[in-house]
Amino acid sequence: MKLFFQISVMLLLTSLRASAQDADDRLLSDAQDRRTIIRADTLYRFYVADADKVIKPEITKWYFWFKKDTILSTMGDFGGRVLNGEYKVYYPDKSLKEAGQFRYGLKDGDWKTWNPDGSLQAVVHWKKGEERTSDTYSAPKKKKKHADS
Repeated sequence: MKLFFQISVMLLLTSLRASAQDADDRLLSDAQDRRTIIRADTLYRFYVADADKVIKPEITKWYFWFKKDTILSTMGDFGGRVLNGEYKVYYPDKSLKEAGQFRYGLKDGDWKTWNPDGSLQAVVHWKKGEERTSDTYSAPKKKKKHADS
């Protein structure tokens, strides 16, 4: 019984040590290949492709991939699990900063970016990793309040 208690305590301490990461640099994952990185008050939430998926990279395209606790991009190849599916980045106040879709490491569809005040900054349309169109927006100017004289 004493040996069982000692083993249980050792396992508990080992799991606590493994999960005690810096609050500014945390990585979370779930069973559906969703990843979340919190770094310097910015939240990144994205999905990665199944590790068994065979992808033949094209030499002229930029691939976005994930390894350990970092999102990386390289032209013509990748060295980890490619991003695949919804991708969102949030400002510290939890408002959207960027949103788009990846298809096996390549940007695909409409990608939107927002200013910290929530106004739309840009929309870029991608198709299989190639930029097709882009539109930028100016934040609406806020009206100044005038004191009645």
